[in-house]
Amino acid sequence: MLQKKNSTAKLLIHFSALLRTLRYLQSDRGCEWDRAQSPHSLRKHLIEEAQELVEAINNNERENIIEECGDLLLVLLLIINSKKGQHTLSFTEVCRTLHKKLIRRHPHILGNRKTKRRIIRSNVDQDYYWKMAKQQEKQGQS
Repeated sequence: MLQKKNSTAKLLIHFSALLRTLRYLQSDRGCEWDRAQSPHSLRKHLIEEAQELVEAINNNERENIIEECGDLLLVLLLIINSKKGQHTLSFTEVCRTLHKKLIRRHPHILGNRKTKRRIIRSNVDQDYYWKMAKQQEKQGQS
């Protein structure tokens, strides 16, 4: 358990440093290119980095996978932290939304006792339940 706490603490330290650096780069004293980016302008980079990550995964290149995950994460963080465009986002908002979604889509694990009784026997069952939950969310019934 101590190792897990240390690992989480290290992650938070590195992630905080990453966010500070990103915010500095996007500030008036930072990088002109970073500051000029908007979610719209970053779309092509998002696609390129995702494709490069897929290629690294297909080639089973661990170091390249790490690098491409970082590149993709950077583009996502730039989009979230962008002050340009119609919609401004926050890291807190994105994390909170994702956390709630994970809980909603895993009631058999994270739900109350009654919902945990639902039996999901396989990945196929899980995939079906995930798709059903997603459909209900889109219809506003979650």
